Amino acid sequence: VSLLRASVRMVADHPVLGTGLNTFATIYPRYRRPGDADPVAPFAHNIFLNMAVEGGVVGALAFAAVIVLAVASGWRWHASTRTPPGMLLSATILAAFVGAMTHQLVDGTFLSVHLGAGLWLLAAALAAHASQP
Repeated sequence: VSLLRASVRMVADHPVLGTGLNTFATIYPRYRRPGDADPVAPFAHNIFLNMAVEGGVVGALAFAAVIVLAVASGWRWHASTRTPPGMLLSATILAAFVGAMTHQLVDGTFLSVHLGAGLWLLAAALAAHASQP
């Protein structure tokens, strides 16, 4: 709860453009309350809130738009697929993306470079196949 409160205060202090990408861990100690269990937090444990802290409302809305477009593309791909292997592939990639993003509501593992690449790979797969007939 204290991490959530600190994150909301950070967004309130830097609402438009945020604190800058990958700055959460350096900014957080200024906002944490004395006695908080975690003196250093690498991220907000909610990817959308973390994007709002580091990218402001502009960055958070842009990130949310990309996620919504990826899900919509995946749904279009799945809905337009007629072969069983294609249906299985589209459903699997869409489910993996939605499941991973759901997990990011209580974590922020995709904020790291090595795991973040997986997020963008799934999003790219959804977008690339959605435009194919």
